[in-house]
Amino acid sequence: MKVTWVQQLDDAGCGVAVCAMLTNQPYDVTKAEMANVYHGGLDMEHIDAYLFEKGYFIRRFYKFNPITDEMRQDWPTFPSKVCIASVIANLEAETVHYVLVVNGTVYDPGTVTIKSLSDYAKVLWVAGVTKPATRRPRQKKIEPLIPQVEEQNV
Repeated sequence: MKVTWVQQLDDAGCGVAVCAMLTNQPYDVTKAEMANVYHGGLDMEHIDAYLFEKGYFIRRFYKFNPITDEMRQDWPTFPSKVCIASVIANLEAETVHYVLVVNGTVYDPGTVTIKSLSDYAKVLWVAGVTKPATRRPRQKKIEPLIPQVEEQNV
């Protein structure tokens, strides 16, 4: 996937910029499409819903694994080649920031500096982002699973 870095144009516009990078749209266009939910920042639910409407699927991982009731040792986990990561750059500020990670390269909408996830104080979650290929519908006739039984007069 070819990504063009998009700068966030608002203080809390990192989510808009990440969505713009994924959808290959300008920041202003993406922000306008999110006008109903963007009020100085986005929650992960807003990002998920927007990307789903654009044909993307999200698979999110947290450091805590509820199945094993333990913290993941292999953290951060990358569920796909393209991921969104929720990070905290400064533990004192505790401000959540979204970045795009493509094949290990971090596209941070807040800076043109190339970074890795280890440059951030904390990684809260990582979400794999995929967009399935569009296929033409099958033209083959589908047979019913249960055979039709003719009624008999008794």
